[in-house]
Amino acid sequence: MTSLGEPLDAKTDAEKKIAPRDEPALPAIDCDVLFGLGAIARWLGITVGQAKALVDDGTVPTFKPPGRSARCALKSAINEAFAEYARRSAARKSAA
Repeated sequence: MTSLGEPLDAKTDAEKKIAPRDEPALPAIDCDVLFGLGAIARWLGITVGQAKALVDDGTVPTFKPPGRSARCALKSAINEAFAEYARRSAARKSAA
């Protein structure tokens, strides 16, 4: 039996493969993932209906994870797509 304040598990942080506190931890992949149309809409600042329309016409790149029915999107992929749309728009304006 252990007294209060003693760890229940005798393994050290190194044995548990825990990053030392002075090393920055990498963000988890889920920091970039938006699960479902509601999350996509909230992140874009639009309604769910507007998000669905953008997903349906391919403006917002999405995917379905295996075994899931919800559409998911990567924030980084949306940013890249919208940056490309902005570049094309600027190129059309400068060509006109």
